[in-house]
Amino acid sequence: MTERLRFLSALALGTALLCPSFAQAAQYEVYVDIDDEEDLYDLQVTGEIGTGTFDILVDLLRQGVDLNTATREQLYALPNLTYEDVDAILAYREEAGRIGNPAALVLAGAITRKKLESVAAFLLVPAPEGSKAGVRGRVRYQTIWTSEDDRVPPMLLQARVSTLRHLTVGAVAVLDRNRIENAVWDPNRDALVSAGPRPTPRVPKYFAQWDTPKWGVIAGTYNIGFGQRLTFDTTSRYTPNGFVLDDTMYRNTRLTSECRQSTGELADTPCPTNEPRRYVTPDYRERVRQRGVAIGAKKIQMPVGWMQAYGFFSHQTKPIYWTGVYNADVCDDPRLSSELFEECSAPPVYESTAADPLSPAPTLRFASLPNMYNEVLGGGNFAYFIDRRTHVGVTGYGSSVNWLVDGADLDFQEWQRTPYGGPFGAAGADMSWGRKWADVFAEVSYSFDSINQEGGGGPAAIVRNTASWDTHEIEVSGRYYDEKFRNPYARPIAAADQTDGLRASDEAGARMKYTGLIGERFQLRTLLDVWQELSTQTASVRTFARGDVRATPWLTPGLWLDFQSNDLSARGRDRCFTAENNNDDGSGDDFVLYQDFLEGTQLGCSGVRYQVRPRIRVDPHKRVTAQVQFQYSWVDRGRYPGRFSNDARVVGIVGVNPIDPLRLRLRVSWDKDDISDNTFLEETLWGYLQASYRVESWLQPSIRYDIRAWLDDRDSTAVRRPNPEHWVLFQVESRF
Repeated sequence: MTERLRFLSALALGTALLCPSFAQAAQYEVYVDIDDEEDLYDLQVTGEIGTGTFDILVDLLRQGVDLNTATREQLYALPNLTYEDVDAILAYREEAGRIGNPAALVLAGAITRKKLESVAAFLLVPAPEGSKAGVRGRVRYQTIWTSEDDRVPPMLLQARVSTLRHLTVGAVAVLDRNRIENAVWDPNRDALVSAGPRPTPRVPKYFAQWDTPKWGVIAGTYNIGFGQRLTFDTTSRYTPNGFVLDDTMYRNTRLTSECRQSTGELADTPCPTNEPRRYVTPDYRERVRQRGVAIGAKKIQMPVGWMQAYGFFSHQTKPIYWTGVYNADVCDDPRLSSELFEECSAPPVYESTAADPLSPAPTLRFASLPNMYNEVLGGGNFAYFIDRRTHVGVTGYGSSVNWLVDGADLDFQEWQRTPYGGPFGAAGADMSWGRKWADVFAEVSYSFDSINQEGGGGPAAIVRNTASWDTHEIEVSGRYYDEKFRNPYARPIAAADQTDGLRASDEAGARMKYTGLIGERFQLRTLLDVWQELSTQTASVRTFARGDVRATPWLTPGLWLDFQSNDLSARGRDRCFTAENNNDDGSGDDFVLYQDFLEGTQLGCSGVRYQVRPRIRVDPHKRVTAQVQFQYSWVDRGRYPGRFSNDARVVGIVGVNPIDPLRLRLRVSWDKDDISDNTFLEETLWGYLQASYRVESWLQPSIRYDIRAWLDDRDSTAVRRPNPEHWVLFQVESRF
């Protein structure tokens, strides 16, 4: 560990111990106060929350939380709540027997009215007391139309029904238009072949769940996780313990290229060269997780405390991005450079035609290959609880992959999340201890894989301490993930960078987080995270401070400061800034590394980014809210030796409820990456107006119109069509 990393680690720990008023409430970057899913999209687009937080909150919003049955871990997943808030809610529930009206929590002093209002969108409506066969549910239909796309639009239909107190069934159906057909191996080309995209109906999510306070079972699509997410987790929640249903879908906010072909065997590119480059409506997307059966005995009473036991099995058919595979018949080691060893590169994917399969064909670009392999996975968890805050447990799982393409021995490239070579898995133990204001959590794990070259698995460990009191919460954590720890189902606290597609690998670090309300007016969130890449001894840091002041009942100004460096060592500028990639291509990679070139020579960069973000919110009337935010960034891209590239963003949002059933939302944003060069990165002006109307308590249609103009002088923008883009999103939702 470098001296600089030791110093920053000591600083983080010392700050946590000596300055307990600086602490963190939950895992979210901002105070989350939303009414619906569109508010979450706004938070993501404006950069207030990252992709990971967005995915977690969308899952949580779709699944909902029942205050009468939720565990301590499930309640803590709600935004803005500290462990002190959660324990106060549980104490009230034990005393009252049930929470018929969430407002009773405010009257009892368990949480504040502001916090209850901020989490209200995530709460399930309580069933009437004594109801056994009551039915409640939600149905949503959504479609998106964009200009110059004359195909049938993509569609989404979601339905979920709960009845008999414990039974929940549901499904999701979509209509895709950009999905290609299943790929097959062509021995004549030594390559994959697939038919091009066409409208395709699918049912990607479906489930039936029977869930009681003492035991539960789910069949279909689900998520499950335990402990500190080091051994197994697909829920992405901060402190998972058990399974949750999975019916979450996401919509993309960028158009996709209509022509997804390269020259291949043709003499010329099949994409028009003398015509504008057209972009069309993107499909809905999902995260492919577990599909099978999970069963859990949640509370087996013991003389002191209780035990829990979970077993889970999954047989999921998964896609993969076309560059994520290699042919083991001709390549012995996928780590070999594909530039020097062409046989180790991904095999091309040719577009076939039914008329003449042997005729010269183009290759498909940006192709996510559906139904490429089956992953068979099984595991379990056993834990003993002294009380709801103190427990010890063990978790383990094993997985194997069966490729569905005959004729070639396909396997994963080394940078894929899933280890190549054969079966893999992990086993670990976790614990928690809590008394009064303190909670301590820890987990150790060991992964197993079939990688022959320096593989076999490795150890990992994480410890986390949280202290909550009054309106403050502080969290200090330390982590160690060996460079041979290759567990694709580990999602613990980790930096954004990746090793072989995994965030929780080849890393040691410490983190301190705080959130608190100071003086009843000043909301503060801070983070200091320092870590080291074990294989290269590269030290990095991420820190931010975000404060908002309730100056008056109608005025809330704020200021956010953010800093990140991907290399604190004396080697200087040798790495580029790591940025989030919001385009899910099926590979499981959430981050990409920016690579900049000048005169054919790649320039490295240290990955430094400074960011300042002043904002102001005005609530002039109980039916009107307005917010303006400015963001300015200094980013080390390596394009300009000796200086930074500068980005700017301005966002304005207005929400109006002129009458109770009607809600209007307007947002306008201007984004400019690298303000000194209008020919390098993008510049956009994007605005939308949305109107939703509650016709009845069970029926709420909404319509949204977007217009986005590309203003930069790049060659790609000059031939981009449509420009400006016109979007229309229509939705009908029913809750009953």
